[in-house]
Amino acid sequence: NCRVHRFVVYVFKRASLQCLVKNLQQVLVCFFCLRRRGFYDIILPMNRKNNIESANKAEKTLQPSSEHTQLAQEETSVIETQQTVTSLADPPQLETPPEKKQKLLPWWPAYLISLILSVVWNFTFNRKFTFRAANNVPLAMGLVVVYYCMFTPVSVYGGDAIAARLPENLGMLVTFLMMLVNFVTEFLWDKFLVFNEKVTGKIESLFRRGNQNVIVVGAGISGLTAARVLAEAGYRVTVAEQRDTVGGNVYDYFDENGIIIQKYGPHIFHTNDKTVFEFLSRFTEWIPYEHRVLGYIDDKYVPIPFNLTSLFALYPEPEAEEIKTILTQEIGLDTKVPILQLKQHKEKIIRDFAEFVYKNVFYTYTMKQWGFPPEELGEAVMNRVPVYISYEDRYFTDEYQYQPKDGYTKLAENLLAHKNITLITGKNALDTLKIEDGAMMLDGKPFEGKVIFTGRIDDLFLRKYGALAYRSLDFVFETHSVASYQPAAVVNYTTSEDFTRISEFTKFCCFPKEKTVIVKEYSKACGENDIPYYP
Repeated sequence: NCRVHRFVVYVFKRASLQCLVKNLQQVLVCFFCLRRRGFYDIILPMNRKNNIESANKAEKTLQPSSEHTQLAQEETSVIETQQTVTSLADPPQLETPPEKKQKLLPWWPAYLISLILSVVWNFTFNRKFTFRAANNVPLAMGLVVVYYCMFTPVSVYGGDAIAARLPENLGMLVTFLMMLVNFVTEFLWDKFLVFNEKVTGKIESLFRRGNQNVIVVGAGISGLTAARVLAEAGYRVTVAEQRDTVGGNVYDYFDENGIIIQKYGPHIFHTNDKTVFEFLSRFTEWIPYEHRVLGYIDDKYVPIPFNLTSLFALYPEPEAEEIKTILTQEIGLDTKVPILQLKQHKEKIIRDFAEFVYKNVFYTYTMKQWGFPPEELGEAVMNRVPVYISYEDRYFTDEYQYQPKDGYTKLAENLLAHKNITLITGKNALDTLKIEDGAMMLDGKPFEGKVIFTGRIDDLFLRKYGALAYRSLDFVFETHSVASYQPAAVVNYTTSEDFTRISEFTKFCCFPKEKTVIVKEYSKACGENDIPYYP
């Protein structure tokens, strides 16, 4: 049953799993504590019974018969006489005290110790797991403390009352009963209070002081993420966006053929940060997508960044094998190396190889993309696209690589869907928001709240020191009546054509259609009315 399956997945992915793990820990610790109460008497009662029966049989076997009773009495009389004589000669001996019986640990201290240790464990070493779904970890921890301030005395008193009315060897049964109560009540407490955004938002707003107004300028991914985090923390956030759409440059839409079109060029989500992935996963479903880029070189499509597959596609096999052998022996397989390092190699064949890659992959493409030769951009830019000494053909190697199932615009709208967020579109925030004498002014009056600005930094200061250099792009969209236009989602034209690359949108969403849409990108200097895409 799908509903049952979804419920099970929900239960074991959320707060109840944390409760279950915590309860198991409590049982184990309590089990250890209860050993002091007579471990074998509680855990192995049948073994104890057998031992008693064996001892009784041995005692009966050693009892004297009635025929020897008289002789035993006479011998006893003689022994007593001897002891009396000896006692007159020797000093009196102290009597050996009887061996003390082991003091047993009552049920309630064992249970209380296990409960405290369990809470300490989950608040320290296991904190990241226990509170991974919390937006405000300190608040969540405080609410859990409140729960245990109520649950601990009730469960200790109630459990002890039950344990007192049961045989001693059923103490563990009482512990399991308390664990069950803990599991149910803490799951409900976490679900409806600790991890409930609406409730925690109200609690946060009650305890906060000062001006809680925040203005976020720009409704791109950065601005929307900041707005959402602050809204969930109880701030009242106003998001001001100059365009009539949200999402910034990741804005996309469905065309008449049902294809997701990214108006401002292709974007791919990739990260190694699990926290970032889990945060955005609250607002979208994902489609697994691993980005691969091809370069059109010498009438062939080869992987970019340049790797061993590219090498064997463009070089004769004997020469390619020699280059591969030198690179793998000196640098190592499955490594990345900057092109400038290869250009300075001691072996001529490697220097020639580096020059070939530099001219066919870097030079012309960089001139088109940046408007400058690579030498003027510095090593940092040159090292962005190294040579891969491997057969790895993915453009990114991050752990999390996906595309949002319903597009980036839907993701942006879901980020905005919070009662503490107000959206204003089609208005330039800098018309009313200015910096004067080091103070932030709103409509000519001092603004005491916080401002997060995600636009051009030189615009914020009214280009007091001149405009910063940006690059812009012209996009040319084409629709073709074919299922596939090119062999990869992105093909870079490194040596030919005026445009830098062609992107095919149906390959990003992995849903082939009868028609396909491509976009050609032309890089240019950013004019006064152009969109700044990259500095």
